[in-house]
Amino acid sequence: MRKYKGLFIALALTFSFGAGQVFDTIALADQKPGEPMNLTGVMHDNNLQITWDPVTTATIYELDGRVVGGGTWASQYQGNERIFEDTRPPSDKELEFRVRARNENGWGAWSESVVVRTPPIFKDIYFDFEEFVITPRSTRALNRIAKWMTENPNYQILIGGYAEEREGTPNDKIILGERRARAAREYLVNQGVSLSRINVISYGEEGAVCTESNETCWRKNRRTNFVVTNQ
Repeated sequence: MRKYKGLFIALALTFSFGAGQVFDTIALADQKPGEPMNLTGVMHDNNLQITWDPVTTATIYELDGRVVGGGTWASQYQGNERIFEDTRPPSDKELEFRVRARNENGWGAWSESVVVRTPPIFKDIYFDFEEFVITPRSTRALNRIAKWMTENPNYQILIGGYAEEREGTPNDKIILGERRARAAREYLVNQGVSLSRINVISYGEEGAVCTESNETCWRKNRRTNFVVTNQ
């Protein structure tokens, strides 16, 4: 009888001290993954990037993206990486994203949404041969840039200047490209955009958009372009 009494006591102790741990383990095994946290969206030049924190037990993530207010653009992603990138998002839109995680028990709840504003894509402006004077045909495009920059004071812009193959030595083309970029910058400053928000760079002949040797092609390469760089 003493032998069985000791066995009953051992079983009672096991139940008293171990049952909670067993039940906790069973409950954890039945849980779906938690909600993804710290969803962040940023623009690098014109590239969109969405990231989020890891979720315990998650084996795959799903991202859903939509245009705020409705639109035809939509984006979906499924994978085990905690990053989503789009190199060609729609321009000048507010995009809303949310993420959820999945494990062997199913899908968890959607995260809180994050909204990312994508910048517009501005038109290039063009110059006469070996010139860096802003022509009347370029003012409409520049006025649009100035208006957008004024309405969106948290952004900066990078102006890139270019030259075509006939416009002197490589060094001449770098100098000419910079003068063209500076001329565009001066115009924007005169329209009320702060100088501190505008950066310029010269690419010379590099980055030509057309490689044929004719006037139509050369004209396309005598240009400056505009990229919204950060917020």
